[in-house]
Amino acid sequence: MTQPTAPHTGLPAYFGARGVPFFPTRQTFAIRIVLFLFFSVQLADAAMTIAGVRRFGMNSEWNYIVWSSIQSYGPIAGVLLAKLLAMCFGFWMYVRGQHLLLALATILFIVFALTPWSVTFAFCDPVREVMCPYTF
Repeated sequence: MTQPTAPHTGLPAYFGARGVPFFPTRQTFAIRIVLFLFFSVQLADAAMTIAGVRRFGMNSEWNYIVWSSIQSYGPIAGVLLAKLLAMCFGFWMYVRGQHLLLALATILFIVFALTPWSVTFAFCDPVREVMCPYTF
């Protein structure tokens, strides 16, 4: 007796269209962890961006897409809209099977979004007029 196969893939029927099993395995668990980390980094960046814009002003945001959405919709709605768009792209990468690209995007967001905000919050104080090495 032959095992039923998924259309156009030749894989057993318990595999999805992209070859990722529907049933959890170690590989799918790791992929879902990467997706969870991507979403967590996006939410952390949203919180830090909102706090940074409130503390340091509009010019502290260097991403033009986020900055323009803040200009149009206000700090909270603008940041959440931009982060929702980023999460949709992350989920699209997950569904398309671009898991390495999703992991790379997560690392890049940590390095180029969370780290600068962390440095800014640690070393800058607008009340005492202590500014960072880069100016706003």
